[in-house]
Amino acid sequence: MAENLHDFYIVTTPVEYDDGIAAYTVGQIPAKTLVLEQRMIIVTAFSGTSPTVDLGDEDDDDCFVGSEDSTSTTVGSYLGDGSPSDTYQGAWFPAKKNIVMTLGGSDLTAGKAVGVLHCLDLSDSV
Repeated sequence: MAENLHDFYIVTTPVEYDDGIAAYTVGQIPAKTLVLEQRMIIVTAFSGTSPTVDLGDEDDDDCFVGSEDSTSTTVGSYLGDGSPSDTYQGAWFPAKKNIVMTLGGSDLTAGKAVGVLHCLDLSDSV
């Protein structure tokens, strides 16, 4: 029987409109971690031409919360809906992996987003 299991949260470094349009490493998932739930929080609404924000990992930049699951122009908390583009809902990470947020659009003049991952540490169990 597994003992000493504990859950924890990873809150990513925020991305802001003035960081520029690009993919940014905003955190890291430790090895032997199960990601139970992921959210993207739009702290400040993005404005500009067609702003988008994706939350994913270094292999798939929208595997947690894609821009189709959120409204970057509206402050709020957005959950990946488990659709095929959000393939990592309930994902197992046997090795550490970088968390990535990607800003899209152009001429951004405002906006700030952060990712939150609810995780389970299985390092003592597997």
